[in-house]
Amino acid sequence: MRVALTGDLHFGVKDSDKTFQNSQFEFMAQMVMECKAEKISEIFILGDLFDTRHSLNVLTLDRVIDFFLDHEEDEVTFHILLGNHDLYYKNSLLVNSLKVLRGIRNIRIYDHPKQVGITHRPMEDGNKMVVFDTLVVPWVTDYEQFRNEVIGKYPETKRIFGHFDVIGAKMDNFQVSENGFEKEELLNSWQYVYSGHYHHHSETVVGDKRLVYIGSPYQITRAEIEPKGYYILDTDDESLTFKRNTCCIEYKKLTYPEFPEDPDDFITGNIVDVEISWEDSKYMNKVNEYLERVESYNPAYPVNAIYQKKKENASTMKIDASKITILSLGKKYIDDSQDIKNKAKVYSEFKDLYSKYSVQ
Repeated sequence: MRVALTGDLHFGVKDSDKTFQNSQFEFMAQMVMECKAEKISEIFILGDLFDTRHSLNVLTLDRVIDFFLDHEEDEVTFHILLGNHDLYYKNSLLVNSLKVLRGIRNIRIYDHPKQVGITHRPMEDGNKMVVFDTLVVPWVTDYEQFRNEVIGKYPETKRIFGHFDVIGAKMDNFQVSENGFEKEELLNSWQYVYSGHYHHHSETVVGDKRLVYIGSPYQITRAEIEPKGYYILDTDDESLTFKRNTCCIEYKKLTYPEFPEDPDDFITGNIVDVEISWEDSKYMNKVNEYLERVESYNPAYPVNAIYQKKKENASTMKIDASKITILSLGKKYIDDSQDIKNKAKVYSEFKDLYSKYSVQ
């Protein structure tokens, strides 16, 4: 049997910016259309359907509900587990934003561990038997309770879907997790672990066991610049097939005066940064003509011109400006600070605030 897996959707991110939100729903339409074409009837959303834990934008809520209602009669079931961004309290699952989706026929919400049958085992008579060998769990708020009540308690399951923190896993292009489970804790109980939460796709193989972070299906910040999409899991052989997101906004970078060979593909509908050297910035007429030319291809937002500072001397260390972002600068400040004790937690909160309020 084949099922679709997608990571964190974060509806309401960027302060519910309409342009970005339109892009998000274009991805959802693409995923559902492709799944229906391939006769895939089960889609698992591995946490963080919504972005903001304390309040929901009414327009965002309306669009999300309408999307699922529009597909209520389709032969597609959406399995949605609670992520940390779907919760009001950080230490409790009780108050959560997914309750608004209860009652929609083809939605299954997971606010506690539950076994599901997504494997069909052939029988001698030619029929197939459903095997409940998959455990679906929400965000873990109490590690000791999870260790006592879940780990080792479902020996008949070989795979688990969750929204986990795992020490050593890469969260994005700048940060590695310092909190959560040791990967061995999960892999000692399940052969295959599939998780949302971290936006970077990664796979860790230990012998015949595998820990997979599905990753976010689209680029939400500049720290997530990589090919994005969702995955098809074949439960017969545990193979994963990547399905590229072909419609969402991406972050692009140009260095003046270079220009892309295919500007319609590179610029149109994307977020474009243009890096301009100190020397080139002296010729503003030409620079402005260049920026107008970029703008003429209709990027998603106005072009973000980045003017480099004057080089003081030839011996100054060369820095790759393309790797400098608000997130990377914030992380360096947090890492270098002597006053911040739990640096990973502070950076995580900083990144959440940046994602919430940054339009570009």
